Amino acid sequence: MDIHELLAKITDDSGRAIAKKLGVSERTILHQISTGRMPLNNVIAIADAYGYSPIRALVDIGELDESWVHVPDVASALRDATDEELTDEFLRRLKAAPNPEWDEPVGDLEARRRSRVAGSPRSATDEQGEPEKTTPSVRDVDQDLEEALRDANAMRGAAQHRTPRLEEPDEP
Repeated sequence: MDIHELLAKITDDSGRAIAKKLGVSERTILHQISTGRMPLNNVIAIADAYGYSPIRALVDIGELDESWVHVPDVASALRDATDEELTDEFLRRLKAAPNPEWDEPVGDLEARRRSRVAGSPRSATDEQGEPEKTTPSVRDVDQDLEEALRDANAMRGAAQHRTPRLEEPDEP
């Protein structure tokens, strides 16, 4: 298929209208159409402007092999990939570019994570500006149970308010 046939397939517009739509010189487009020699970037621009596949247009004029029509874009390729293919690619990328943070102790990573989100509205800080503890910690054996319960209930994310202490009845 030559340029004239391709343009007839894509649009009924005149050379003048095509030039205006592309924002290029009318004289240039008319010359390219009359000689039948058009740069590939103009073929692609015309196809795109008229909602025709640029790849299909290049195949139609013999500039690309038909096999390129079936090459998916990235989003389509990701949707079509199996879970195994996705995880294999993910692992390949992880091995290719190791992250130095992964070699740090977990505690250091947690402190760094808290410092990165300290300015966010969801983070809480105490009077000294330190991040508020959000998970219980190991307590000394001789720590007062009441104090431990009070601390746990004061933490963000506590499930409910403290309930009254249960007392054993004097008689069964």
